[in-house]
Amino acid sequence: MTTTTAIRAGGMEAIAGRLHGFAGLMRHNGVRVGTSEVMDAFQALSVVGPDGMGVRELFRSTLRTTLAKSHPDVLVFDRLFDLYFNAGVELDERLTQSLLDQLMEAMHGEGQVAALMQILQDMDGQFAQLTRAVLGAQAAQLSHLIQGALSEMDLAGLQSRLQLGYFAQRLLARLGVRQLETDLEGVRRAVTARLGSDAAEQAMATLQAREAALRDAARRALGAELDQRAVRDRAREQDLMDKSFARLSADEIRRMREAVRALAEKLKTVVRRRRVERRGLLDARHTLRSNLATGGVPVKIRFRRRKKERPQLAVLCDVSDSVRHVSMFMLQFVYTLQELFTRVRSFVFVADLGEVTELYRGRPVEDAVDLSVAGQVINLHANSNFGRAFLQFHREHLDAVTRNTTVIVLGDGRNNYNPAHAWVLSEWRRRARRLIWLCTEDRATWGFGDSEMHAYARHCDATEVVQNLGQLRRAVDGLLR
Repeated sequence: MTTTTAIRAGGMEAIAGRLHGFAGLMRHNGVRVGTSEVMDAFQALSVVGPDGMGVRELFRSTLRTTLAKSHPDVLVFDRLFDLYFNAGVELDERLTQSLLDQLMEAMHGEGQVAALMQILQDMDGQFAQLTRAVLGAQAAQLSHLIQGALSEMDLAGLQSRLQLGYFAQRLLARLGVRQLETDLEGVRRAVTARLGSDAAEQAMATLQAREAALRDAARRALGAELDQRAVRDRAREQDLMDKSFARLSADEIRRMREAVRALAEKLKTVVRRRRVERRGLLDARHTLRSNLATGGVPVKIRFRRRKKERPQLAVLCDVSDSVRHVSMFMLQFVYTLQELFTRVRSFVFVADLGEVTELYRGRPVEDAVDLSVAGQVINLHANSNFGRAFLQFHREHLDAVTRNTTVIVLGDGRNNYNPAHAWVLSEWRRRARRLIWLCTEDRATWGFGDSEMHAYARHCDATEVVQNLGQLRRAVDGLLR
């Protein structure tokens, strides 16, 4: 019977002890859950009612709302809820089938089985809780014991199925498997003394099979935890992909930086593979000359060597307050792509424009990005003026744009009603390989108020809306096509 099914059957009485236990478990894992939170949970569950509590996701969301007060609390809650209130640990028939039925199949004669069952009954008071659950086919109790032991373990280091054996040993130790082994050895001695060694061997084969089934159940429970974690990670990753940069929490910003770095590394791998696969055109003259010894039969094919021209990049990032949350990630991405491009020149601007390329040399990525927006290069407190910044780039840094250069502008295009100077972009486009604008605003807002995006977009090879990691991934994927 699952936890939610039991709740539907027994109502608040069935959940009272479990809820108090879960609150204690959350406190043990660093979440502040007091009497008021538990009372709020009881009150909310009473409104939901037994039928509502029987719906797992409604039950989960009710407890999450009342017991978890912050994003870190929610992360702890989700992990512990799945362990504490999961559908039950998978147990095979060696543990769920009656011990009496198994002994009847394994031993000779009902008399021996009856004598063995009497021995187990006489020793029951000496057995540990785990031993009684294993021998008594108490599936619900075994499931509860395994779930409880799992919830008390630190599973942060469990990252791969190759580690299941090690963590299963830790889980079994927490369950008290050593005492189970001691109890079974006591049973062996008692059966040997009363029924002889042959009967003892037959009986112990059955009892030890149940012990082995417990070990298998421990591994399956840990495997299920890995599977649940993978599902949660995929869900969080998808949520992170679609979540606006402007609404990221501190923990999500850290994860976003890791995701941006991984994206850059993946693109570098793709480009390197393409370089290996590309070859020049057939060189007929050198092919014929190389095959004179074979009468002109082209045994050896010669190709012209393709001139290696790695792409160059010039990026202009608006770092005004309205888009700084996006430009931080884009500057980090540019930093990571240093090895991919022959030459990367990076610029930041608000009203004035300044080059930050040298800040990226010999510094950790976090320090380089922070220095780019620390106000040491340009005045960060000025009002945005795209036209002025573009003119400055055109006058002072046009050498950064060649036929191999991809120019990227990142900004919202809001120019505070200053002259747009959109003609500058047409000059860049004429000189560059491509001109791409990554805009932080929805297209529906372009052209309203002080937005000059429609004027700028006419001079770009491509314009993309970039407000989250998913959109950034799709945009930068096009840089290398």
